Amino acid sequence: MISATPSTQLSGLYHQKVVIFLLLFTGMFSGCVTTRVVTDPDCGTPNNVSYTHQTATSYFWGLKQSTDITPPCDPRFNHLNGVTVYSTFGQFLLSTVTLGIVNKRRVEWCCSPYTPALASIGDEEEEKRFTIVPVFYGTDRNVTGNGADLGYGNSRAELTYGICQVSVPITHKIGQIETPAWWKLEFSPNPDKHIVLRETKSLSNSSFYLGLKERLRTSTTKSAFIFVHGYNVNFEAAAKRTAQIYYDLHFDGPPVFYSWPSQGSVAGYPVDESNIEWSTTNIKNFISDFLAKTDAQSIYLIAHSMGNRALTRAVASLMKEQPASTSRIKEIILAAPDIDADVFIRDIAPALTTYKKPITLYVSSVDEALLASKQFHGYPRAGNSGDKLVVLPGVETIDATRAKTDFLGHSYFDSMSRDLFELIKNGLRPEKRNLFKITRQNKIYWELRE
Repeated sequence: MISATPSTQLSGLYHQKVVIFLLLFTGMFSGCVTTRVVTDPDCGTPNNVSYTHQTATSYFWGLKQSTDITPPCDPRFNHLNGVTVYSTFGQFLLSTVTLGIVNKRRVEWCCSPYTPALASIGDEEEEKRFTIVPVFYGTDRNVTGNGADLGYGNSRAELTYGICQVSVPITHKIGQIETPAWWKLEFSPNPDKHIVLRETKSLSNSSFYLGLKERLRTSTTKSAFIFVHGYNVNFEAAAKRTAQIYYDLHFDGPPVFYSWPSQGSVAGYPVDESNIEWSTTNIKNFISDFLAKTDAQSIYLIAHSMGNRALTRAVASLMKEQPASTSRIKEIILAAPDIDADVFIRDIAPALTTYKKPITLYVSSVDEALLASKQFHGYPRAGNSGDKLVVLPGVETIDATRAKTDFLGHSYFDSMSRDLFELIKNGLRPEKRNLFKITRQNKIYWELRE
């Protein structure tokens, strides 16, 4: 055993006193050092999307301070959620050795995702004239403009997300998309009379699903619907149609739409055919992501016209691959599907009906767009009625030939919206809705009339 001499003990005590003095000295002058973080804080959510750090250095006991730190949180979408300032052991040792002349501190912060507002807040007079409908979207269209001028074109792009604010006037009529009419001397949209897309804001994937989560929290039924538009539809029209469906159904849950790069013109039909095929994988991934990242318990899928091509194939594939998650799909609604009728009967319908999901098929014999498609392709479409009416087990076919339509007979959302209300809002099957039962060649279908 080795024993220490008195001189060694005194030396040890001396060194201890020096260390204690240095610690006190450094600590005293470290207290003079300040680190200021400049930002617009918003600590409303614990869900963070990024963590960042930076070293702040002060000299001469705080007489020379560090420059301000401005965390790079996107002011449009992200806000500072939390800041931590501390010294690591190495930084503390450096301050001790330099007697506090050099004082380094580590500053860490995190940016929280933007939480979209569920509705714009207007004054009482505005609330009496129209209602703001927040509509979530996914799209693989190209971005045009930015900020307040954000929009989407008709070219292909990567999948992006966002939320729109759409106003619906109290004078709105079921199934209609009220727009300015030149013969009424209306040359710009008026929210008191027309459905207006007021704002479009892009979101990150995490912010998009955070917003959906918040919206679903207010839904008593934990319901949501996803709408896939058809041919000759631009982004703005798709947003308006989604808001109209939501408003007319008095839907309890978030409305969502997927906008693929339709050319938004009659002449763009061939390009639309190519683009809906290209978008099918994106739509499948979007629905798969939606199933994985939301707790929606009743999901309604609605497609119109050419949009049915992507939706039916995407859902059939997902049902086979993910039977557990797709069990939350409540209804599949196919309006005026521009799909080869023979392909629908042979390939698509069996793939969908295998999983016992209720499928509603709306058809018409006066749909000029589908009649033109039939002429163009040489074969009937699944949305045609008449002699080639599609009636299959597991598919509830609704003939909307006598329903009120647009001038092409391709959009009968007026009468269809009333029927969808009974289907979605009240959960009624055809025999309990305001439909006429038709029996032809031992096959039963239903007729929608004014």
